[in-house]
Amino acid sequence: MIRNQTDYRKAMCKMIRKIQNASSAEEINDLNMSIEDAEILNDCIENGFVRGRTSYRNHKGEEIELRTMDGKAHSEIFNTVITLKGLEFLKPDRTKTKANLAIIISAIAGAVSLGSLLVSVLANLDKIIRNLEILNDLLF
Repeated sequence: MIRNQTDYRKAMCKMIRKIQNASSAEEINDLNMSIEDAEILNDCIENGFVRGRTSYRNHKGEEIELRTMDGKAHSEIFNTVITLKGLEFLKPDRTKTKANLAIIISAIAGAVSLGSLLVSVLANLDKIIRNLEILNDLLF
């Protein structure tokens, strides 16, 4: 049962992989699918992740959805080839996540550098004060 966006995404990935691993389009028999799986398959086709159809045009040119009277989707898969869009959905671009991770790491490195500078200054504070006094005596 899908309860949130993560469950939905996992179900879509599972459906795409099921289609990808099938030997033929006929193997994906939506008559035996649960209502939820049929809707996921329908969404995969509508989003362009797999090739198929969710509706047809009758002789009057009206678009008719492929659904039974109880509302269950009965989409048609053309083949088991996954589109580029479907492959991208399976492995999304994680550039933003990587960039955020790099920013966090650089911020930590900056904090460590400032901490090291502070420790170094405090460790040598007596020498720094003595050198400043010598410099003051030379200048004035």
